[in-house]
Amino acid sequence: MTTTAYFDSYDAETQFGFYLSDQEGQLQGAAPVPQEIEVPQMRGAIFAGPDRIEVRQFVLSAFLDGVNQATVRTNLRKLQALLLDGNLHNVRLADWNTVQIAARCVRFEVDPDPPKQISIPVNLRLTFRAPNPYWQDTSGQSINFTTTHTDMPQGTAPGEPVITSPAGPLTTPELRGYDHNDVQLWTCTLASLGSNHKYRINTAPGIMSIEKSTDGGSTWAAADDAITAGRFPMVLPSDGTAFQTSAWPKLYASTGTWNAAYNRQWR
Repeated sequence: MTTTAYFDSYDAETQFGFYLSDQEGQLQGAAPVPQEIEVPQMRGAIFAGPDRIEVRQFVLSAFLDGVNQATVRTNLRKLQALLLDGNLHNVRLADWNTVQIAARCVRFEVDPDPPKQISIPVNLRLTFRAPNPYWQDTSGQSINFTTTHTDMPQGTAPGEPVITSPAGPLTTPELRGYDHNDVQLWTCTLASLGSNHKYRINTAPGIMSIEKSTDGGSTWAAADDAITAGRFPMVLPSDGTAFQTSAWPKLYASTGTWNAAYNRQWR
C-alpha cells in the first residue's frame, strides 16, 4: 500500500504530514459505455454509438499528523487552500509514480470533527473527479517519423499526439496512420509549405486544430483549411490484444521528418 501522494509539485507527506491509508477508484478501468436503444418485441437492446467514457471519481483516505495540534491544523488549512481552489490539480500516487491525473477535489471530509478539533491525527477522506478519466505518463513520448512506418507506443487508452512538421519547404506533404498490423487507417494531405514554414496538428478530441507558422515555429496561426485531401488525423488507437505483445500503431510522412509528441494514457 502506498503511503505517499503528490498534489502538483507538493509531496503531501513532507509538506502537510499527509499519510495515505487507502484509495478507492484509482485502478478502476475507464470503460467505453455504449448508448443503448431498446426496441419493442426484441430481446435486449441495440448498442448505438458513439460510446462515451464516464468521468473518473476516486477517493483518497489519509490522516494528517504532526508534532502538535497547531501544526496539524496549519497543515489542514494549507491543504484546503491548495485543493479547494476550484482548479484541476495533478494527482500522483507513489505506487505508480510515473503517471498522474488532472482532477478536482469535490469533497473534503474531516473526521473526527469535534467543536475544538482537539484530536490528532486528523482523518481525511478526499473525493476527486477527473474530467479526462485517463491517467497520463508524467514523461511524454517524442518520436520522429518519416517515410518509414514508425511505431507509436501506447498505454491502455488512445494516444492524442501533437504532430509537428519540419520547417519547409515541403510539397503537398501527406500523413498516414496505420494500426498495429500495418493496415492503413487514414490519410491526410496538406497544402505545400514555403521556406521556414511549419504545421502543428493537435489531434486531441475537443481541440482538433491545425496551426501554421511562417517563422519557423515562433508564432502560430489557425490553418484549418490546410487539408486538401483525406481527413483530419485520428488519435492513436490502443488495441487490447496488440498491447499484450507491444504491437503499436504507426505514423508515416511522405516528405520531411515530422514529430509526434504525446503522453501515453491509461484506462
